[in-house]
Amino acid sequence: MNFKFGVRAEKVIVDDNNNPISIKLNTEEEVPCELIIACTGVRANIGFLNDSGIECDKFGLIINSKGETNIKDVYGAGDITGRNPIWPTAVKEGIIAANNMIGKEIYMDDFFGSKNTMNFCGLATMSLGLVNKPDDSYKEEQQVKGKDYKKIIYKDGVIYGAIVQGDLSYVGVLTQLIKENIDIRKVKKPLFDIDYSDFFNEKENLEFVY
Repeated sequence: MNFKFGVRAEKVIVDDNNNPISIKLNTEEEVPCELIIACTGVRANIGFLNDSGIECDKFGLIINSKGETNIKDVYGAGDITGRNPIWPTAVKEGIIAANNMIGKEIYMDDFFGSKNTMNFCGLATMSLGLVNKPDDSYKEEQQVKGKDYKKIIYKDGVIYGAIVQGDLSYVGVLTQLIKENIDIRKVKKPLFDIDYSDFFNEKENLEFVY
């Protein structure tokens, strides 16, 4: 395997059938090939923080659940934090950091750094939180129904992660259960049959509460 760093592809050379035969780099070098896979990695641009004293790791700026760095009055939000580089997460981090800047102490409790969605050969797949047991103190349950697959990781009644393939209609329920650390032991039914209605109660005035 031959890696080439610090170069970029500028042109794809194809044959008469429009199949790739080589890639021309910005160095004028041509690299023979039969298949081209294009992808983009995301890494925070933190070079300007060198020698600033602000703590970073290889992924980006290190912040706590209030958006604070190790330096007083310096906050971080968005892709620079090296967390899940998507818009919803960046918005949440921005809201948290802004509120704490003005003295409103609120916390980010669901970064969902490992929340991913993909479509593989027509099969929709989503992962939330932990996808494997960290140790034997955690439990795992799986369900397979035709093309639909579900796996849930939980401990002491709290769900810490899941994988769902095929029918993703259950993802909303799982997301809420994980986010709110809801104790599923309160529900006397099979794990994969739990839904929103199991956490609603009715007051004396017939008002529903969650």
